[in-house]
Amino acid sequence: MKKRRSPIIAAYVLSLLVTIALLVVWVVYIVRSVARIHEVAGRVGMASENTHWVILAVGCALFFLLIAGLTWQLARALAGRRYLLKQEELLSNVTHELKSPLAAIKLHAQTLREAGLQPAQQARSLDLVLQQADRMARLVDDVLESSRLLARKRPS
Repeated sequence: MKKRRSPIIAAYVLSLLVTIALLVVWVVYIVRSVARIHEVAGRVGMASENTHWVILAVGCALFFLLIAGLTWQLARALAGRRYLLKQEELLSNVTHELKSPLAAIKLHAQTLREAGLQPAQQARSLDLVLQQADRMARLVDDVLESSRLLARKRPS
């Protein structure tokens, strides 16, 4: 079975590549425009030899903040995806656990329906039906208790 790549990670990598490309373009633009930057800085009264370095540093800092924001978003998206996968796994496990006692109850109910069973066999089948019904009730109670605990943990 071929492992499917995550579209979340693919989108992150693409965003990261675009951001890095923009950073490179920014650096090249600033380096090529030093004379123009000094001319404009002189007109507005901010003439300095380091003006282009300040602009370059601020731009690079903003790009790094953008990369950090993208990384944070990726982490949140992957955490949400893991949470959904865990929910699906839990639902699958609960469904399986609830089907087992139901199958046993159905089997013993069908056995009780047959004519000619000895009283001992009938008593044993009834006991097994009751045991499985109790098991199912405990499972449902556990699921409900888990749901109540999760509801209390969730922020409003």
